[in-house]
Amino acid sequence: MNHKYRDLVGAMHVPTEWSERMLSAAGQEIPEEKTECKRPVWQAAVCAVVLALVLLTAGAFQQAPLHADDSAPENPEPVLLAFSGAEPCANGAVFLSSLTAEETGQLHGTTQSLSFTFADGTEENGTYSLREEKVAAFSAADGTRVLAPVLTGDPSETITGLYAVSETESRWLCWPVEGANTVSLSAPYGLRSSFFHSGIDIPAEQGTVVTAAAAGTVLEAGFDAARGNYLLLDHGEGLTTLYGHCQEVLAVTGDTVAEGQTIAAVGSTGLSTGPHLHFEVRQDGTAQNPVAYFDRTVRDTLQMG
Repeated sequence: MNHKYRDLVGAMHVPTEWSERMLSAAGQEIPEEKTECKRPVWQAAVCAVVLALVLLTAGAFQQAPLHADDSAPENPEPVLLAFSGAEPCANGAVFLSSLTAEETGQLHGTTQSLSFTFADGTEENGTYSLREEKVAAFSAADGTRVLAPVLTGDPSETITGLYAVSETESRWLCWPVEGANTVSLSAPYGLRSSFFHSGIDIPAEQGTVVTAAAAGTVLEAGFDAARGNYLLLDHGEGLTTLYGHCQEVLAVTGDTVAEGQTIAAVGSTGLSTGPHLHFEVRQDGTAQNPVAYFDRTVRDTLQMG
């Protein structure tokens, strides 16, 4: 057995105060949300915590072939672990439990075969990469709340925990505005005081290059009163991205574009108060939180501003 792998497994333990703290939290009454929620996200997260505690205490994780990239055994034999009441997240991910950074650090970067039964009764299983993440609950257009990673400076209330990313379902996008490393604090994704913002606003100087977040085909390219000059790309399997308020659009309907190809320039056309790119991600026509579609290496360089 690889000694690094053995040492990694041997180092895993459950802090003695962890069970008492998590079980105490599970027994607290959860206040009712004013916004209608079809899935009890925070309650499901607590359930997942308690179940994870049982598995950890029983040694399930220690016995499973968790492996980091630099210490993987030559022929790992994945053990399927089951979780009930887990909460699905954007981009083929699942939030397992709310833990501290110290507690999740020993599992960050490992890979595991997991089986989930979600709050709505659906089931799925697959191979997931486990990573320590700060996530927050965002209101979706239909009133449900969905967990997704956050950027530095995001004012949302966050939970640090274990974020399981599907290795087969995740779709990662490239940052679409050349040189920009912030998103507008005034217009992140989600429900605002008086409207639902279906994307993120990326501030940049007029004329800044806008690139395709992934390879795809131009579904629409044109102008309307709200979006201004805009472009809609189809990336296959129901995934689309939209680029709005552009100064100009450099592609036409039917064009095939490559990831990173210049497709437009930042502007302030349509209903806009200043130069920025309005960027949307939709899966099967439903708006998603775009932040969840950027890899952690991208998100670590971005911040709300």
